[in-house]
Amino acid sequence: MRRHGADVIDLRTFSPVYEMRGWRKALLAPVAYPLSLVYAAGIRWWRRREVQAVDVGTPVLSVGSIAVGGTGKTPLSMLVAGSLRLRGMSVAVVSRGYKRKTGRA
Repeated sequence: MRRHGADVIDLRTFSPVYEMRGWRKALLAPVAYPLSLVYAAGIRWWRRREVQAVDVGTPVLSVGSIAVGGTGKTPLSMLVAGSLRLRGMSVAVVSRGYKRKTGRA
C-alpha cells in the first residue's frame, strides 16, 4: 500500500495503465487511450457550454465537491443550516438524493 495524501491506495487492486507492465498493459493500453480522448473531448465540451443563470429570488449556498461520498458534505450542510436557523433565518436543504439511480426527482 502507498500513502497518497490522506488516502491509501492499495496497489494490489488499482493500477493506472501507464504503471502497468506486461500483458495487462498490452491488453488495456489500446482501449484506454481512445477512451481517454473521448473523455477529454467531453470535458472540453462541458466547460465550453453556456449556462444561463436563474434568479431564484433568495440567497443560495451550495455545498459540494468533485469527490463522491465520505468527504463530509452532509454534516457540513447540517451545521450550516443549524447555524443559520439559530440566527433566525429560514432554511431549506435541497438534495438530489442518496444513491439515486434515476434522473427523476
